[in-house]
Amino acid sequence: MPDQKIENLLNLAMNALPQERAKSENLNVGYDPTTRLWDVIVKYSGPESGLGGERIQVVPLLGSYAVVTLPETEIAAYSVREQIEFIEKPKRLYFETFEEREASCILPVQNGTDGLTGKGILVGIVDSGVDYFHPDFRNEDGSTRILRLWDQSVAGNPPENYVSGTEYTKEEIDEALALGETEGRRLVPSGDFSGHGTAVLGIAAGNGRASDGVNRGVAYRSDLLVVKMGNPRENSFPRTTELMEGIDYLIRQAVKMRKPIVINISFGNNYGSHRGDSLLENYIDTVAAMGRTVIVTGTGNNGSQPWHAGGILQQGKTEEIQLAVGAFEPTLNVQLWKDYEDEMGHSEGDNYMKRNVFDNDEQQDDVLSHAAMETIIGDAKRFGSLKESFLAHADEYGIEQIDYLFPEAKTLNNPPEFIKRDTGWVSTVMGAVHHTPFSRIKSVFANITEDEARAKGYIKGNLKKEEVFSLLKRTTTPTTIYKKQKLDRDDVIDITDFDVVAWLKSEMRIMLDEEIARAILIGDGRLSSSDDKINESNIRPVVSDAELYTIRQKVSVAANATDDDKAKAMIKSAVKARKNYKGSGNPTFFTTEDWLTNALLLEDTQGHRLYKNDSEVAAAMRVSKIVTVPVMEGVKGPEGGDLIGIIVNLADYNVGADKGGAVNMFDDFDIDYNQQKYLIETRCSGALIKPYSAIELELDVAAG
Repeated sequence: MPDQKIENLLNLAMNALPQERAKSENLNVGYDPTTRLWDVIVKYSGPESGLGGERIQVVPLLGSYAVVTLPETEIAAYSVREQIEFIEKPKRLYFETFEEREASCILPVQNGTDGLTGKGILVGIVDSGVDYFHPDFRNEDGSTRILRLWDQSVAGNPPENYVSGTEYTKEEIDEALALGETEGRRLVPSGDFSGHGTAVLGIAAGNGRASDGVNRGVAYRSDLLVVKMGNPRENSFPRTTELMEGIDYLIRQAVKMRKPIVINISFGNNYGSHRGDSLLENYIDTVAAMGRTVIVTGTGNNGSQPWHAGGILQQGKTEEIQLAVGAFEPTLNVQLWKDYEDEMGHSEGDNYMKRNVFDNDEQQDDVLSHAAMETIIGDAKRFGSLKESFLAHADEYGIEQIDYLFPEAKTLNNPPEFIKRDTGWVSTVMGAVHHTPFSRIKSVFANITEDEARAKGYIKGNLKKEEVFSLLKRTTTPTTIYKKQKLDRDDVIDITDFDVVAWLKSEMRIMLDEEIARAILIGDGRLSSSDDKINESNIRPVVSDAELYTIRQKVSVAANATDDDKAKAMIKSAVKARKNYKGSGNPTFFTTEDWLTNALLLEDTQGHRLYKNDSEVAAAMRVSKIVTVPVMEGVKGPEGGDLIGIIVNLADYNVGADKGGAVNMFDDFDIDYNQQKYLIETRCSGALIKPYSAIELELDVAAG
């Protein structure tokens, strides 16, 4: 029996003779005869670390999919791995075309009161490439609208985590445009030889500069991302593996840039069942739900052409289907797809079904006839339920163990897993702050930095002046932070597959700790008018504390600054601000994943990454380590700019609470509503206790 974890066409290809493969246009797609390696699509579960091996190359994709390159002799053994769910061979893709935009009623959408232009979004295509010199893909100043271009057919410098092609940045494309076509195409040697990708992108997002605005596209003010498919190992048509990698790349770029994206796919093939159950189709469904992503596909060029036939085949009857074969057709591919069910234990010609077919394979004297089954199904219409009908006839027909026929749904993860943000930073914050056994935090400082406090020279006969300095005092009072939940008593009793009370209390403690940690770093984010707000005079956020305690450091960039420019400015500003830092020891940098990623992606003039890991970025910024904080995403600083991060040693931050900061859990039963109620709370204060012990980095974009 063929391996059920391997697609039927891939099984057929591996079992076919070389001459049979050579005659087919489909069987060899994905196979490189020179290296005897296959490119295949894999759906897996578990960690990606177990996907590789000797002579096995893996490109992990979003959604637990991967493109795997491996020897043909290893495919069978690879499918046996526990984490491999299914293996599918790539298919050849064929280009499709679009109709005019007028037919889609785009013009009224663009020209209405709130006309949609595509500003602020990304348009991505995976196609035959693009003519980046075309005026429709350039701004008024001549610079490109293309932020990234990945040409899979040009070997040299693939994007991170991918193994083929070359990635070109906006800066590189702009440099090529400035050089002119002859020299520019040497610098960025990516083109669109068929013109299909250029035409598609023009319809989707061209700004109409080549036609004075007459023939502009749909999202004509959008930014562009382009993937040119193509693999020099095979003929001119791309494959589904390259398509999946292209989609994966575009979505990752959009997430990194924090922008919504529309991805256009204007090609396809006639292979498969067209039920949407291939790995490619499932992959597109999966990643379309990630980020702010819309994926658009063409409906095909076939129209009413008779490419497909369908129907119901009946035993003993012959159905004739006509196939038209041209005189010079080199090959003929016929695919048969069926909807089928597993045979449940009756042999041909037998009028009986074993009643315990779902239980075991033993032969029984009691049998259920097909006539009886007709009666049961007929009664199901009256009962409105097939299960109820079976139960009504259970004694009459000897039906046992009805739960095998109609199993109850069971959860796979008991208790339910929490869908939560990364909370590693919470334990870092709560473990780093200094805990005091007093609920009120008082700090007193003598400011001897002023000139009046300097030692003075004496002139004979003159009155000696006294030293003058000011005392700076601050008191921070406590507040109560709580979380309240309830459970219906019936649920407490009925839920038996896990401890629902312990599970609920765990959730309450997770959320309480996160809220306190958030309040310490950036405040709780609620409006001042909110009844639920944690008052910032009780737990003082580091980000907005008084200038005596938190140093304001603007990170100034130009209006057209790239992510690289911003990352470089961030590092420089952090290093400069350190001279004013008076806190304890070597501080920590709390920031977002996006800002850390921008720093990690910085390259030198040779294209080599400046920093290999987080530790090297930390060393460059003169901090002990970098901690990413998901709740810091999108937060504004005190001056109104985007908050980049906070540099602080939280040992200089005191959390004061009576009784050592005890967290109390209370529960109470409400007899009127039959509910069990739970309350978790703590009473504490929080504040920096050292002057100039924190640095707030805030983006300052120049007007322009």
